[in-house]
Amino acid sequence: MDNFEIMAFSNSAINRPLLFALYFFIYLVGLLGNIIIIACVITDLHLHKPMYIFLGNLAAVDMILTTSTLPKLMDILLTGNNTIFYGECFAQLCFYTFTAYTEATLLSFMAYDRYVAICKPLYYHLIMNRRHYMLCLMGIWMFAAFNALFITLIMWQIKICHSNKIQHFFCEIKALNRIVCANIRLHLILYLEIILLGLFPFLLSVTSYIQIISIILRIPSTTGQKKAFST
Repeated sequence: MDNFEIMAFSNSAINRPLLFALYFFIYLVGLLGNIIIIACVITDLHLHKPMYIFLGNLAAVDMILTTSTLPKLMDILLTGNNTIFYGECFAQLCFYTFTAYTEATLLSFMAYDRYVAICKPLYYHLIMNRRHYMLCLMGIWMFAAFNALFITLIMWQIKICHSNKIQHFFCEIKALNRIVCANIRLHLILYLEIILLGLFPFLLSVTSYIQIISIILRIPSTTGQKKAFST
C-alpha cells in the first residue's frame, strides 16, 4: 500500500476555502504566539527560571505538533486531494506521539515546580537548580523521541487489513489502530503507553495541585493565601 486517504472532511458540504482560511489563520496566530514566547524566554534574563524554561519548551512542542499536522490538512482543504503518502503518514504519527508525551510530561513537571515553590520554598533553589531542571528537560525530550520512534516502527511493521481510509484529519495511533490487522502485542503496548506516559504524568499533576491547595488553605491569613495562589 503506497498511500492512505484522510476522510475527516470527505462527506462534508462545508465551504473548504473558508475552512482553509480559518485553519491558516489559527496556525499563523499560534505559530507567532509560540515564537514570541520562546524569544522572550531566551532574551530576557529575568525569565531564566524553571517555570518559564518549561513554558518555552511547551511552546516549542506546540509548534512541532501544529506544523506536523495542520499544513497537510490545509493542503487537503485547498486542493481537495485527501491522499497522504505512507511515509508522510508515519512521519505525522511519529511527531504526534513525540509531542503528546513531551507535552504531558512537561505539564506534570510544571505542576511539580509550583508544588516545590509553594510547599517547600526554602528548598526550591536546591531542588530546582539549573542542573536539575536541564537534566529533566533533556531526559523528557530524549525519552519522548525514543518512545515515538519505537511506536512508529511497531506500527510500520503491522499490516493494514481493513482499509486505507483514515477517519481522522491526520495520522495518529488510534485512527491507524482501527485499520490494522488484529495484533495482541500492539494492544498491550498501547495499554502500557496509556498507563506509563498518560496516567502517571496526570497523577503527578493532580497530586501536586492537591498538595498545593491543601497547604494554601492552611495558611491563616487571607493575604498569605492570595500570595500563594498567585505563585
